[in-house]
Amino acid sequence: MDDLPNFAAWERTTLDRFALDAYLRLQGQQEALEQLRGDLRDAMQLLRTKTVSVHPGGA
Repeated sequence: MDDLPNFAAWERTTLDRFALDAYLRLQGQQEALEQLRGDLRDAMQLLRTKTVSVHPGGA
């Protein structure tokens, strides 16, 4: 990874702003991921319900 930023050369205010922006972006991504996990869980549960009602007894 030769294109890494030189954080040591950054001013403190720039680092603070970067860290806050990165943290907020990660929080948003975490929330989106949790929503997607919930959606997947709901979809799988619905699929199981539909599969069982179409094929009662598992056949």
